[in-house]
Amino acid sequence: MNRLHLARIAAVAALLALPTAAFAQSDPNWHGYNDRGGYGDRQGQIGGIVSAFSPYNLDLDRGTHVDLHNGTVINPTGITLRPGMRVQIYGYWRRDGAFEANEIDVRGRGRRY
Repeated sequence: MNRLHLARIAAVAALLALPTAAFAQSDPNWHGYNDRGGYGDRQGQIGGIVSAFSPYNLDLDRGTHVDLHNGTVINPTGITLRPGMRVQIYGYWRRDGAFEANEIDVRGRGRRY
């Protein structure tokens, strides 16, 4: 066998050795337990600074509207979202242009929350 053939065999063997979880985490349509420690849809993520918050509604500083639902996880647990907080939001875009949040992680405002 020549070196090129051996290199191809080694590459295929390496791909087969990868755990299936690696493929699931890279799939944008994957739904299920995620690497952030919760359940949720991983179709998208956005970040920004909270400009307004009321139950089930969140507006970011750049005009993006985010809808929350029963079961939306807010980390750290027990925190109340307030204007000025920096957040990372995981969820998906709806057809009406709003972002549906499954998880919101507060990143802080110059200090750790």
